[in-house]
This record gives sequence, C-alpha cells and structure tokens, in this order.
Amino acid sequence: MNFRKFAVFAISFALLLTITACGVSPSASITPPIVSEGEKEPTPSASVSETPISPSAETSPSTTIEPTNTSTLVNAMPKLDSLSEIGKDYDLLMQENPELEYRDFGIPDTIGQCLGMSGSKLLYYFYGMSDFPHLDEMSAEYRSQLKCAGIISTIGEVYPEAVEQMPLEKFLSDSNILDYTYTTEQQSDVGWIHFYCDDYTIWIDTNDRGPRPNDYEGVSTIKLSYPIVIINNKIHRENYDIESKYFDEYAKSFDLAYNSLNNKSITRGDVTLSVIDKSLIGDFYTHFKLTLGRNEVNFKGKCPKESFYRNLDVADLNGDNVSEIIVSFTTGDSYKATEEIHIFDKKTLTEYKIENAIDVINENVEFSENAAFFHLKYKDSTLAITKNRLSTWGYDPLNFQSVEDAFSHYTRIEDVFTYDVGDNLYSSNRIHNIDGKYMGQIEIEYELIGDMFSAKKITLYGDGE
Repeated sequence: MNFRKFAVFAISFALLLTITACGVSPSASITPPIVSEGEKEPTPSASVSETPISPSAETSPSTTIEPTNTSTLVNAMPKLDSLSEIGKDYDLLMQENPELEYRDFGIPDTIGQCLGMSGSKLLYYFYGMSDFPHLDEMSAEYRSQLKCAGIISTIGEVYPEAVEQMPLEKFLSDSNILDYTYTTEQQSDVGWIHFYCDDYTIWIDTNDRGPRPNDYEGVSTIKLSYPIVIINNKIHRENYDIESKYFDEYAKSFDLAYNSLNNKSITRGDVTLSVIDKSLIGDFYTHFKLTLGRNEVNFKGKCPKESFYRNLDVADLNGDNVSEIIVSFTTGDSYKATEEIHIFDKKTLTEYKIENAIDVINENVEFSENAAFFHLKYKDSTLAITKNRLSTWGYDPLNFQSVEDAFSHYTRIEDVFTYDVGDNLYSSNRIHNIDGKYMGQIEIEYELIGDMFSAKKITLYGDGE
C-alpha cells in the first residue's frame, strides 16, 4: 500500500471512530447536580442509562438503578424559543420583563425558585430549595450573578406537534425521548418522567391531582397542560455555588447577631438595639431600647434568648430618601420564621403601625368553590386548592354556613410567617390543610400612608390545581 492510500485509509478510520463515539448517550457524561438530603432516586419503568438526578441541593442515599443496553440512545433536545433565555442573569431578565415576580414551583424533593408573570405558564427557573434561602432573598445581593438555569412550561408549548390524549408511548417516540425514567412507585417523584439531553436535565409531571390507586401504573396518554422542567446542569450547579456562599455569609451574620444578643445589644451604623435589664421572661426577652444619638425609645416585643434572633435593619421603605429602622424578631420554631416586626421613623423614633394581615385577607380575598376546588381570588391573582387534598380522608361536604366557614374548617391561614424587607415591606401567610401540609401562601405588599403601613397589593401563590 503506497503512502497516499495509507493516509486516506487512516483518515477514514479516524472519522469512523469519531462518528461512533458521538453515539454515546450524553447522560453518561453529565455530572449530576447535588441532590437534597433524604432524597430517594426514581425507580424506572422504562429503559434507563444512569441513575436520575433531582434538581435539589444536597447529596443523599439513593436506590441503585441498573443500567440497560440502551446507553447508545440519544434523546432529542426540545425546541422552544424561550430556551434562549437560559443563561441570562436575574438583572437582565428583570430589565427585559419588569412585570416578572417571584414564583415557586414544586419539583420532586425541592421547591423551584423562579420568576414569572401573573397568569403566564412560563417560568424562569434558578435553583431548588427546601426552606432557605428564597430567590427574592438571594437576589438582593447576587442579582447580577444568579443566572436563569432553566425554563418551566407545558407540553403543549414545548412540543407543538403533540395532541391532547395522545398515547404516552407515541408521544415519547415521536419526540425522540428514547432513554428515560418514569417513576410509578409511591415516592417523592411518583408520576414524573425524567431524562437527559446534552447537558440538560428534563422533568415532565404527569400527575393528575387527586387520589392515586395503590397499584398506580402511570398515565397512558399525554395532556398538553402537563408541566415540563428543562434545566441546564452547568448553570444550575453555578447557582448552587452562589447559594452556598449566601448561606455561609448568612450563618456568619447570624452568629454575630447571636453573640450581640448575648451581649444584650446590636448596632447597625448609628442605631443600637439593646435589651432592658431584667426583661427575661422564660426563654424570651420582652423589653427593648432603641438608641440613635441622644434619642432613645423603649418598646415591648418577644424575642427568644437563643439563636432565633433575626436582625436589625436600616432601609428606605417608602422611597422618600429617609431610612426607617426595622427590628424583626423570630418567634417561631426556626430561624426563618419571623412573626414580629417593629418599624420606626429614623428622625423621631416614632413607631409605625402595620395593618393586620389576617384582617387584610378577610376583607379583600374572595372565596368560592365548586365540586372539586376551593378558589381564592384577589383581582387578577387566583389560587385553586383541590378539595380531596384537604385531609387524609378527603373532603366531606358538611352543612357549612358559608364558603369561608367550609374553607376555614379544612385549612389554616397562619398569622404572619415571615416579614421581608426589600424595596418595600412584605408579609407572607402560609396556608396548610388540617394535616399540616402546605397548600399555598398569601403575600401582602405594604405601603406607608401617614403613620401606618397599609396593604397595597395581595398575591396568591401555591401549587394550585
């Protein structure tokens, strides 16, 4: 064989090896994002090339899933114009879409932290969390670093060729979803289809709300309304690195606050909060003094002696270029549960009143019902809660005097779970069923009118129908 023929042969053989290597499933090379503690891995009912991942944040023990002979299958990436938004930072998304608001979305073992517009089926996903920190908290400091890591939409938007009630197997085949996991066992990701494309993790939620039989085998047909979550693994991991940094810095400030309280004082700039001697009743301090220069004011509150103390802040809450002093106490059973807040005028140290959140909800939120749902509505913001999720035994249509009476019989709207201070004052009231399961929440945005922070806007959140 002469040199030229040998060279042609060598190049052809190298190309053949390259083409063959490209057939390897991209899921085999993905480094999964860290998963949350206590998470169980999905059990497959379809061919699987590797153990699936969850978009939550911490590692956990998992069920081993044996790989099959489908490692050469390659899933097709969904085509969606909004995928171009992935990688944009929080600031840029807000500049391009000023009406975006904080939203959350339930994903197995985590709560997706997202931005979205009221009434829109499209959400911009950043990361998943269990209790802390929320995206609106993280964005206050890291808004230029946090990037959109994914898109949450519906089957109808992502796969326009799909047809309502299309057989599930045909949908997966036509969409070139060949290597996937579909969990039908009673665990956190039951009813979710999970697969990989390139460096993306994709979830499809096929759950129809309502009771599920013990011999649940999954759905046989697809609905265009089924949610789909498309996550870029690389950006997802980068956001978790930022979350870890935020948590470490918060823990340091938390320790400082704890140490300051043990010393019975904490200072922010020229403002000092101190505990009045002999004000300890049980495990709580009850009398405090706020000092600014020569001015001081005493006030009553309830702050745990231990590490549940939250913060002393100075911020402009009403846009008049004059800061207010914010004292917030944690009176719940975790460092995040803040149920008491005091706001003072920085010039006079006069304390402002805050409109009662439960009164605001009772006076402004409309309640209605049909056979399957309770509906809560405030202007354009709505929340639907499935009746058969209200207790272990389902919903019993007793003879209630009103919709509000029926709703309050099966649920509990908490007193303020947390106050948040950003460009304004916000409160959040969580809704639980009688078994203690989270059903949604009501957020109130306040504005300062005269000597009172009054309700300006009410937003309803939840996993809805």
